[in-house]
Amino acid sequence: MKTISLLTASLFAVAMASCSQQPPDIQQKSSTTKTQPAAGDSSPTAAAETDDAQQIQGFWAGATYVQDGQGEGETIDPKESPIRWVFKESKVTLLTDVDEATSPHPNGTFKLDPTKDPKTIDITFPPEAGVKKSQVILGIYEIKGDTLKICYGSAVEAIKDPHRPTEFKSKEGSKLILIGFKRMTQ
Repeated sequence: MKTISLLTASLFAVAMASCSQQPPDIQQKSSTTKTQPAAGDSSPTAAAETDDAQQIQGFWAGATYVQDGQGEGETIDPKESPIRWVFKESKVTLLTDVDEATSPHPNGTFKLDPTKDPKTIDITFPPEAGVKKSQVILGIYEIKGDTLKICYGSAVEAIKDPHRPTEFKSKEGSKLILIGFKRMTQ
């Protein structure tokens, strides 16, 4: 089994550093959850949205990471992965191994649309100091049991040319990131 290369780990760190925000309070309850359907809505769309919103909740660690075609075929032991995301209600927190005092965890909100093919995820980060506009990363996802796949454009590319991937591939020159997660217990 291959392990994640230093280059791949460095690419992830650079991609996430551009999203840096204030430390999250992942224990805090949100008064509204965008991923939940309206009360009394029993449509198939609402049911699918609720199912995926419930399934994605929790602590996820990256087991595979491919950026711009780099890292294909490499695996990461999820217990030692530097790629860790926490989904809680409508919030997402990107955990890192860096010193929290100097580099707080990037955090934002997410919205799922399981009615699309492939299913879509929008991750929104608040604007950084001096920037007026929030950063929205457009991605696609697939969740099956304790496995989650997310493909999206890098944080830098999301600002320059926001577009959503159409397949779960990160080819050389695509500027896409594909992460395969495994559900973990904290």
